[in-house]
Amino acid sequence: SEIEPAFINITKISSSITITVDPLTVSVGSSVIINGTLTPPKPNERIYVFYRRDGRPSMKIGLLGHITDAEGHFNLTWEDLKGGSYDVYAKWDGDLNTEKATSSSITLTVLRKDSNLTIDINPETITIESNSTITGTLTPAQPLVDVTIYYRNATGSWIPLATVQTDAEGHFNYTWTPDTAGNFDLYANWTGDDTYASAQSETATLKVEGPFTILTYLPYIAVGVAVIIVVPALAYFLMKRKKTT
Repeated sequence: SEIEPAFINITKISSSITITVDPLTVSVGSSVIINGTLTPPKPNERIYVFYRRDGRPSMKIGLLGHITDAEGHFNLTWEDLKGGSYDVYAKWDGDLNTEKATSSSITLTVLRKDSNLTIDINPETITIESNSTITGTLTPAQPLVDVTIYYRNATGSWIPLATVQTDAEGHFNYTWTPDTAGNFDLYANWTGDDTYASAQSETATLKVEGPFTILTYLPYIAVGVAVIIVVPALAYFLMKRKKTT
């Protein structure tokens, strides 16, 4: 009789990785220590540590990975960190007898440095189709970065007016020629970068008056004419009354 083949299902041993990040909150340019453990302990295994910064795709910390010791431990120092929120986790690819493993994710916060943005308008009152210059300064000075100027119209909605670049000293300027009358609130905004947090200026107001017409000054003209007519008449009346008495 024929011998039927027997199939043996060999199940791999499960594994796990745990990691810690210390400290969990640091400033830009600082470093952290990442410790981890592979269970069951396996020496000389290559562990890969990854991070996702601010929702970007995952990146490796060290292309060649990190080697476990006799007890399955591994550690590394991660230096010169940029600002943002990091999700950090570790992976092991497994071997012939043991399943691969991925650790839970740990959140690391790297705080950006503060920045400041100012805005100024000159002149603050103009007529339609006249120019007003909007200036400001980003500190610490960041050259060739984009600053967006917003204005608020009569509806109350904030609308981008222009995006301008700073010069070598962090200054920016923009010349605006409004084509409608009204009071316009403006502010400037910088989104920040890997080192500095975003900044928004205080609000400044530009008053845009309608064009000059005779109707603009008609009330004042009317008052002037009235004065010219009434004052002499009143003087004549008083002098005549004085003579009669």
